[in-house]
This record gives sequence, C-alpha cells and structure tokens, in this order.
Amino acid sequence: MRQIFNILKLSCLLMVFAFSAAAHPPLDKPTSLKQAIAATFLVQTNDLEQRLLGSGFLFGATRIVMTNDHVVGAERTVRLVASDGRTAIAKVISRDRLRDIAILQVMSDTFDTVRPIQVAKTAPELGQVIFAIGAPYGADFSLSRGIVSALGRQIEANVPVRMIQHDAAVNPGSSGGPLVDAKGQLIGMNSQIADGFRSFIGIAYAIPAGNLVRVRDAMHTTTQPPMQTLGLRVRPVSPRIGAALEMGPASGILVDHVMAGGIAEAAGVQAGDIMVSLGNQPLTVPGDLAFALEHVAIQDVVDLKVLRGKRIKTLSVQVSQKPDLKAAPEARLPLETLDYSMSDIGLQLSSDGRILSVTQNSLAHFEGLSAGDQIIAINSQDLAKNGALLADFRIQQPALVLVALSDGSTRHFVLDPWRKPGRLRPVSGANVLDEEIVIF
Repeated sequence: MRQIFNILKLSCLLMVFAFSAAAHPPLDKPTSLKQAIAATFLVQTNDLEQRLLGSGFLFGATRIVMTNDHVVGAERTVRLVASDGRTAIAKVISRDRLRDIAILQVMSDTFDTVRPIQVAKTAPELGQVIFAIGAPYGADFSLSRGIVSALGRQIEANVPVRMIQHDAAVNPGSSGGPLVDAKGQLIGMNSQIADGFRSFIGIAYAIPAGNLVRVRDAMHTTTQPPMQTLGLRVRPVSPRIGAALEMGPASGILVDHVMAGGIAEAAGVQAGDIMVSLGNQPLTVPGDLAFALEHVAIQDVVDLKVLRGKRIKTLSVQVSQKPDLKAAPEARLPLETLDYSMSDIGLQLSSDGRILSVTQNSLAHFEGLSAGDQIIAINSQDLAKNGALLADFRIQQPALVLVALSDGSTRHFVLDPWRKPGRLRPVSGANVLDEEIVIF
C-alpha cells in the first residue's frame, strides 16, 4: 500500500514539474542571452565626463553598432563600454532622424572577438516571451523579461515604421538596446516608452529588426536623406466629421492646414479636402500618408485624389521638388465642446466670421477657439461665398467649422452640442495614432 502511495506521490510531483516547465519554458541555450549581453554596449560621451547616452549593440560585419538617433544626438564620436569592461571609440557614420536610427563604426579591433547579434529567423508573435537589454537609469547591462503585447503599432503619423509593443521594462538609458528572443536573437531595438513619461508604465516600443536591416543596408556609408513631406496637417475623418459632411461611411483623411511654399500648396491641395489616395496607395488614417510617400519616393510626379465637396479631383503632386515651407507655429489641440448656437457657446462674431471675444469658461473657450481667430467655412461651405450662412446658422447636428487661427494656419473644429463635456484626454506623440492605448 505504501509503495502505491509513493508511486502516486511521485507521479504528482512529475506532473507539477511538467506544468511548471510548460509555463516557464527553458531557454534553448543557457549562454544565448549572455552572448546577446556581450554584444550590447553602453554608449557614453567621448570626453572626460563620460556621460551615459543610452545603449547600442553590435549588428553585422565590419564593426557596425546600431543605436537610436536620439541617443547620439549631436555627438560625432562616442565611447562604447562592453560588459567585460573593454572600451572603444566609435564614429557616428550615418543617421536616420525620422526613423530614429543611427549607425556607429567601431574605430579599433577591440570588439572583433565579440559575436554580433543575429536577426531572429521567424517574425515575432503576439504573446511571445522577449527580453530587453540595456542600461536603464545607468544600471549596466540589465535584462528585463516581458511579452510581445501588440504588433504593427504606428505611433507617429509621419514615420513609416510599425513598431513592436511589449511590456519588458525599459527606462531612460535603455534606448538603443536590443530586444531579443529566448535564443538571444534580435527582434527589434528599444526606442520609446508610451505617452512620453520618464518612467516605464508597461508600454514600450521597439523598431522591428526588419526595419533595422533595411535601413542599415541603405545607409551604411551615408546619412539617409530626409523623407519628403507635403507640407500639410491632417486628421482622421471621424464618424462625427463624416456625418457633418454627409459622407456616409467615412474614408480618407481630412486636410486641416496647407503650409505656404509646400508641395501640397503647389499641387492645389486646400484645407477641407479629403485625401483619398496618393499614387494608388489608399489613405484611410493619417499614418497611411507616410507609407504612401515612402512608396512613391523614387517617382517624380504622382496622382493625389481628393474629395472636394461632393466630387473627386485628381491633383498632380511633384514629390521630387524641394519645398520651401513657411511653417506656422503648431496650433494647440482642440478640446471637446458642448452647446446649441454660436452665441450660446460663448462666441461674439463679426459679420465676416472673425471672433471678437470668447467668454471665459464657455464651451467655445474649452474647445480652444480664441479672439482673433476667424471662421471661414461651415460644413465645407465657404462663408466668403455665402455671407448669410453665419447669421442664420444654428447647430442642429455636429458641425465642422474651418477656422483661420491667429498664427496664420487653419484648423477644423467639430462643434457637437450632444457630447458630454469634461472628457479632456492627454495625447502624446508616443501613441497619438493608437487611441485605444492613450493613457488617461
């Protein structure tokens, strides 16, 4: 009887061990992460101060080290420190400021015996266990563990990169460090944390390894030329904007402002246009524009289709020209509003739509409208062509107004009397395109 009990007890223990092993799978090789750490460096200033700038890692042949552009900043040379204490000087040979990637060339044979980090052979999967290596807050060669939280996050509208979101702890000093799998193979390069906070809150972003390889191969010997910009500011066509314009199911991006001297102005783009496609690349969210521009970068002239009023117009955009942008200061973000008519929401207007005053703590005030601004269109109807529109206008459904701001730019505001007030939401460059992960 005791023998049977011992056998059952042993079986239970084996089942517990098996479950534990399944929940926490062992690394393929005990030394794999050690090898990744050996190929990771602290990046310091090349002076007597030796101030920590961030992290970097050996990536490919010919003594190439990858890091973030924001890590090296204005430095032309940096000091690299390995986990075994060896140091070497590296020269910044190429930078891609838009994608936040910099390439360094080690100037000696100090690290020639170090094995570069290899790219993972399979793409990362949702829920995959990953490891971040770097120097958070100067804590040398720290390793943190997490999982892939999401794939394909485009966190800045003008950057054609879809990032890996993960929850391995990273902090200032981790930037430029590698994100690796359990084999120590490269998944990406840690670049940002969510919402611009200085401390990790569970959301981090890494530039995928595939992007690093493409950029490295393209800019190995020279700085990547800046990506072309059209010289405009856009926003999504939300259901409220679509309803105001009677568009039905919304598709496209709304032009808020066209900058003087830009490519868009030369092509005839106007504030209020709905951009539908660029060079046969559909535009459904603001971030699509960056990928479309990247796709047509080697072309000279491409077609831009816009919805103006109720008609589709095709404009010729000369993407090869050099714009001479006369940038206006960035206007503040609009806030939510609530009321019934122009006068009731706190606006005193002249006959041509200029805002004479805004009542303090009124809904127009909370919306962000200011004295000196001028309403120039309501629901795409130009006030200059319809002077009686403003005098008789009352908000009976969400209305879209185009306003000329005092700084010279134009911007759309949605006036919605039925939306509950007080839902002011902080928005940052780290997650402005991912509204579901905005930090409240």
